[in-house]
Amino acid sequence: MAKKCSLPLQEIFSFCFIEFFEAYSKTIYEIFLYIIFFRKQEDNAKKQGLEVNSEILISKKSLKDVFCIKQSEIDLSNNGKNLIQLLEDRVNQLKLKIEEKHENIDLKVIKNDLIEEFEVKPENIYWYIKGHILYDCVVKLLLPKVIGKHQKEREDRYDKNSQQGKNKFNQYQNYTKGIDWETLLKDGHNSCLLYLELCPLMEKIKQDIDRYLQEFNLIKNKD
Repeated sequence: MAKKCSLPLQEIFSFCFIEFFEAYSKTIYEIFLYIIFFRKQEDNAKKQGLEVNSEILISKKSLKDVFCIKQSEIDLSNNGKNLIQLLEDRVNQLKLKIEEKHENIDLKVIKNDLIEEFEVKPENIYWYIKGHILYDCVVKLLLPKVIGKHQKEREDRYDKNSQQGKNKFNQYQNYTKGIDWETLLKDGHNSCLLYLELCPLMEKIKQDIDRYLQEFNLIKNKD
C-alpha cells in the first residue's frame, strides 16, 4: 500500500509492517491471555446462572489506552522499535495492576489450549485482537507516516535545479495528490482476503462452516 501511494525508486527508507506487527503481537501476548482467562470466567459464570462481573482492568477503554499508539509517539526508525518499547511499558503497567488484584492466575492452561486448538502464538496475536483497535489506532496512524517517508524519499531524488527535474517533480506531486491510501486500502480488500489464508484459524473456521452445512442439510432432508 505504501509503495502504491508513493512509487519509491529505491527503498532507502524501509518499514516492514509484518515484522512490526509480529513485534506488536509478542508485546501484547500476555494481556491477550488475560483477556481469554477472564472471558472464560464470565462464560462459566453465565452457565451457572451467576452474576457476571466483567474485569474492569481489561475493559474496552483500558485496552485502547494500552494498545493504541499516539501520534506523538510515532518513530519509524528501526522498524518502530521505540514504539514497541512504549507499548511494552504500557503493557507492563497493566499486567502489574492485574497481578496486584489477581495473585494466583495461571495462564499456562490458556496458553497451551490456544496453541493446540487454534495455533495462537505470541507472534500472530494481531490476527485475533479487535480489528477496529488494530485499524483505527495503529494502521491508520502508521500508514500515512510510512507513505509520507516514501514520497519524501522519491521527491528528494529529483534535481530541482534543472527544468526537466522540476517537471518530473511536479508530475510526481500531481500523481501522489490524486492517491487516497484509505480508498486504496478498502478497494484492495479482495487481495487482503488472500492473506487470510496465512491465519491458522481460517482452516478451522472453514471446517466449522462445512460441518454446520452438513448438519443443516441432514436436518433439512429429514424434514
